[in-house]
Amino acid sequence: MLEIELLEVDRNKAMNLGSCRQHVQAFALSTTIVKLLQQATDFANLLTLLQQVFAAQGITSAPPVIPVGGQKHVLLNLPGTSANFSDALSLVKTGREV
Repeated sequence: MLEIELLEVDRNKAMNLGSCRQHVQAFALSTTIVKLLQQATDFANLLTLLQQVFAAQGITSAPPVIPVGGQKHVLLNLPGTSANFSDALSLVKTGREV
């Protein structure tokens, strides 16, 4: 089954949503690492576990990351990224689902 959403957006508002000015980095997480991170009891414990995961890959300090993914678990590092969602609701002019 294939579901497609077609959206017509305001180009100017879309361009003002945000920007990413530097190199984007992605860190794939194995199922074992995801299970380890799910065992965190609180946020501080999660940060400690993340630092250990990055240290195992030779990264001395954990970069700021955003978790993404459904079946695949990935952490994205987006330095210099900004977002402006104030016009997000008026961005879409028309939409269709096929």
